Amino acid sequence: MSESTPNSGPASGDTTPEPSSKPKKSKNLLVMVAAIIIALILVSVVFLAVDWGGTDTPDDGDDDDDDDDDDDDDVVPPVMEVTATATPAGPETVEAGEVLMLSVSSVLLNVNTSASTSYDGEDNVTYKWGRDPITLGALDSTSGRFVNLTAADVAMSGTVFCNVTYTDEDVYDVVSVSVTVNPPYLVSVAVTPVTDTILIDDVGVFEAKAYDSVGDQMSADVTFAWTVWGIDTSDYSLNATTGYIVEFTPTSMTSGSVLLNVTATSGDIDVSGTSTITVTDVALTERTVDYYWYDMFEVPFGDWFEWRDDEVPWSYDAAPYIYNWTGADLDNIWMYTMMRMDVTGVYMDEINMNSNPVFLPQLGTTSGGTAVLDWYHSYISYDDAQEWNNVKNWYDGWISIMNGTTTLDYDAAMSVIGMPSDQWDTFDTWWTGAQDTVIYDWNAWLDDQGNIVYDIYSMYEWPLQIMVIEIDAEKVGDNIVLTHRLVSWGWEALMARWLCASFMDDNEWYTEDFNLNAEIGPETTNLTISTAVEYAAYAYQTTDDGVECWEWEALSGDYVETYDADWISEYDVYADKTYINLAPGSVLYDTEMIYDYVPGVFNLSDDETLSFTWPAGDQMFVHHIAAGSYSLVYAPMTVDYAEPMGVDFPGQITIDATNRLITYEGPIDMFTWSRDQTRAVNLASEWDRLGLLPYGMPTIEFRLDSGKLLAADESLTAAAAVPSALAEDSLASVSSSATVPEVAAGASASSEIAALTAVAMAAFMVLLALGQCVRRAGNKR
Repeated sequence: MSESTPNSGPASGDTTPEPSSKPKKSKNLLVMVAAIIIALILVSVVFLAVDWGGTDTPDDGDDDDDDDDDDDDDVVPPVMEVTATATPAGPETVEAGEVLMLSVSSVLLNVNTSASTSYDGEDNVTYKWGRDPITLGALDSTSGRFVNLTAADVAMSGTVFCNVTYTDEDVYDVVSVSVTVNPPYLVSVAVTPVTDTILIDDVGVFEAKAYDSVGDQMSADVTFAWTVWGIDTSDYSLNATTGYIVEFTPTSMTSGSVLLNVTATSGDIDVSGTSTITVTDVALTERTVDYYWYDMFEVPFGDWFEWRDDEVPWSYDAAPYIYNWTGADLDNIWMYTMMRMDVTGVYMDEINMNSNPVFLPQLGTTSGGTAVLDWYHSYISYDDAQEWNNVKNWYDGWISIMNGTTTLDYDAAMSVIGMPSDQWDTFDTWWTGAQDTVIYDWNAWLDDQGNIVYDIYSMYEWPLQIMVIEIDAEKVGDNIVLTHRLVSWGWEALMARWLCASFMDDNEWYTEDFNLNAEIGPETTNLTISTAVEYAAYAYQTTDDGVECWEWEALSGDYVETYDADWISEYDVYADKTYINLAPGSVLYDTEMIYDYVPGVFNLSDDETLSFTWPAGDQMFVHHIAAGSYSLVYAPMTVDYAEPMGVDFPGQITIDATNRLITYEGPIDMFTWSRDQTRAVNLASEWDRLGLLPYGMPTIEFRLDSGKLLAADESLTAAAAVPSALAEDSLASVSSSATVPEVAAGASASSEIAALTAVAMAAFMVLLALGQCVRRAGNKR
């Protein structure tokens, strides 16, 4: 479900706009004339009083002298020149990518008297730097006495020049320095994976990459030669000894480690890299991932909800924590509750430091090592946002903040932050000079991840926009500890993309109070996640009999059509499809509406489980009365229907009504089952109609237990339970029509109150829009 797009991006700090034109003020004409005359007199006096150092012109004896009327001599201003010199004077030869420091000095020379004065640092001297050709390199400034030239990444020659101007006399000098840039040269070679564990007779594939002195991968003029150390030649096979890719196959056990070495050669330069291999006859420890959903109605609201104009909590003070979300169509209102989700994964080979650290950049040219993440993100509170102007000025309740630490060993420090191998013992000194570069490069990597690689726009309706990024580092024992603080629009969406792309198959959720603890090793990762999930379950009616329920379904994040070819939105195929709205109390009840979300699929492999628990005791359910009206009923909750169910996957899907737990055990291909099954009639007919997945798999109905329904008079909600302004709200759904038992009916709010409320809310929103431009974002179903 879409959110409105802001009109403009955030400011970088407090700014006070200049008026479009300065105010006009009238002046007395006589006063102005008098002021001009006085100014001219003062200028003339000063001019005549200055000793310009010139010479007297002899009287030519002509009484009709044109130059003066009563003097024998004329005053002639001196001839002034500027003379500049550069340091170094050149010619200079630098390596590709090297920084050349340049400076210029200047003197003001009186040609008549040969007197000169240094004008370095004077305000009336300007400096204008340039280079020819412009591709010679990058200047960190084009003004001032001192500049740094970062040489080009390729071989070339040219000049760096500076125009030095003495503004008072409008005289100048140009000085130049000849610069030759040497070509890049081979400096390192890296092997991927840097470590590996291989079973006997299994094949390991290894790739070598050579890097030059400017950090670019070399694709030409370099050769590779492979050797194996620590194992007899009869105990392994190598498919080749040259080339950038080889296959290593152990045929018997060996003691200690096997070293696969590669030597890269370019011209007369040789560099080497190594991968460490463990040969074993025991299979790797089994990978497992377990998902557990719980705390329905029990996740309280943060104060950021107060700033969201499309999400209205029923109560901030006590459970059940339920809120209304309003779509672009103001009649399209959903009633939601959050849940918590815990994830525990061990030996997950899809996340590793050798080739895919997922959450971390690889700013260096190597890979491998171990990184330990202790990260936390949520939405930033209004009070905490006051620390930064560009955060507080654009506060809308959707700005996220991530705090945490990342601990890196030696190899991981070289990989993640690009620490040179010889700076381990002097890390703090290196970090002092490298910190700004690391922050800049990390920020650029995040921008690429959020806006190109995993473009969040189609699930956030706004790009990843980083407002604050802070990274510090220190060496602690045998590790480097990075401390992060990052404030942005869209971090939670990027995290959802990362999780989906790495292991959480086709599921993308908005999260808050998100804790990530992960140990990412060279080959596998162990992690735990504990988070609150927004839009986890929504008020609904059961598929078969129309009984009140709260429904959970798997979701994908996209809800906006493709706007850029970098990322093809999954919403595109749903943009012109409809479903029947059968939401309790909805104004749109029993009408077709365009899809406002993309169904997801929670496929499970044979090492994964997915479990849900539901609350004990009487729960609040929403009962449909008529379009625009509903009542609340209370009864215990149960689960007796889901898609798929145990009958579809015997022994893999169980419902424990006593302990209130439903569990799915992989492997389960929920997408294929959904498309091909015939048992669930509504699901099959919707597949036939759409040719697409109609709703998320699995879908679980946490329904009112009809056998334990309270009496009608007990079903009426107390006045404080739902604000009166919300009593007319409705929700959307994807279900078939059914009759609700009369005993569930309660009192509905009047249509007159609904109309007045709508008018009041509309007026409030107009005033709010005039007061400030805020951003709203997020998929809501």
